Amino acid sequence: MNIFRKLRDKTVTIGRFKFNYLHGRMQKEDPSEDNDHYQVFNQIVWGVLKDKKNIPILDIGNTKYGNVANSMMGHKIDALVLKKPDLLSNDVNWIVGDLGKFNTKKKYALITAPSTLHLAGFGRYGDEQNLELPLILGKKLADLCIDGADLLMMLPLGKNTFHAGMHYVFDFDTIKEIYHNFQLESYIVDERAIFRMHPVKRDVRFSTDTDTSTFPVGSYKIIYLHFKYLP
Repeated sequence: MNIFRKLRDKTVTIGRFKFNYLHGRMQKEDPSEDNDHYQVFNQIVWGVLKDKKNIPILDIGNTKYGNVANSMMGHKIDALVLKKPDLLSNDVNWIVGDLGKFNTKKKYALITAPSTLHLAGFGRYGDEQNLELPLILGKKLADLCIDGADLLMMLPLGKNTFHAGMHYVFDFDTIKEIYHNFQLESYIVDERAIFRMHPVKRDVRFSTDTDTSTFPVGSYKIIYLHFKYLP
C-alpha cells in the first residue's frame, strides 16, 4: 500500500497499529545537516575551552544552549541578556542589562560575542539606541579582560555599510581598527553563511581569502575572529 496516496478513510492500519490519517507528500531532507553559523561559533569556543578549567567567561549574545553547555564544562559564565530565558536547569548567571550601560569590576578570561557587537545600540531588541556603540566596543571590552584573555566573535564581513534599522557591515580593516586594543590571533570566513543574496558561493566551507570588493553594498558573509588581550 502506498501510504502517501490520499485516502478517503480518516484512519489507516499499518502492521498491528491503527493511526489517524493525515494526507501529505514525501518531505525530502538534506542528510548532510550542515552546522549553522551559531553552531560553528560554539565549536570554536569549545576548541578554546578544551584545555581550560573553571575560567570566568562573559558572554554577550550567545545561544542559550551554548552558554548552558559551557557552564556544564565547569566554567563560571556571566551572560549579558536583555531578557532572562526560561530554562530547565543551568548554572549560568544571567545578567539582564544593556551592553552600552554594562559596568562591572570583574575581569574575564574569555569574552564570547556571536552576531551581537555589530547591532548593539540599534534598539532592535529593546536596548537603548546608541549608533556609535559598535564602533567603540574595542576599548569597552578590553577594560573587562584579564591579561591574556581571549575574545571570540562573529561579525558580518563585507563593504562598510550602515544598514539603518538593522546593523553595521564591516570590512576587514575596519574590524581590526575597532578592536585594535586586541591582537588578532586567527580568523575564518564562512563561505556558506551568505546574507542579502550575494551570488558568489564557493566550493569550500571556510576560507581566509574572501574578496569583499565585489560584494554589493549590504551583502556579507560571516567572519569568525579570535582576538587576545595582550596589553
